[in-house]
Amino acid sequence: MSFVHLKQLVVLCSLLVGTTIGQSAVIPQFVVNGSFESGLTGWTQKGCVQSGPPYFRLPKKNGGHVLDLGGGDISGAILQQRITFGPNFINSNYWARKAGPVTVDFDSAPKSIALIFDFGAIGGPVAVLRVTVLDELGRPLTQRIYSDSNPLSVGGELVSMRRVVIGIVVPGVNKSITLRFEDLSADGGVAVDPLIDNVRVLRLQP
Repeated sequence: MSFVHLKQLVVLCSLLVGTTIGQSAVIPQFVVNGSFESGLTGWTQKGCVQSGPPYFRLPKKNGGHVLDLGGGDISGAILQQRITFGPNFINSNYWARKAGPVTVDFDSAPKSIALIFDFGAIGGPVAVLRVTVLDELGRPLTQRIYSDSNPLSVGGELVSMRRVVIGIVVPGVNKSITLRFEDLSADGGVAVDPLIDNVRVLRLQP
């Protein structure tokens, strides 16, 4: 079992409530097209569609589009992206910028990271989303299940999205991870879909 350090917990809490600490807001992105404003670029998927207005309205933080898993009553929707830890990952560390340069061999050092995304639903009764982070060999590092409902009719109603933050310690032997989102809604997701947006991966500390 891995534990989150106190500094990491502070950052995770600030991310969860939507605030920032110091320069943490300018940490580089390691997820390609996590806002889905460029369609499905950067992702591999089955049964996923870019969605948003005019079908429904979104909070300002979610821009013009979100990702709909199982749109059009498609069952078994899956979305995933592989994240590789390269040299830029070292420079992304918020704590390193406070303490000065850090020399870390990321081939051997554990990687404390946060997976952040916005989660909501369209339709009802309940949308169920399974989130899995896999190591480079395809073994689960963590797996979580979230549920939500939002029985809207077509007409532009505002969809609510809540922020989810997952802290993960990636063993040092891993040079990459895979993010996987799956629709586990009942009845194959007919009449209800999970929605996700603003997917990010941030490094917390060495």
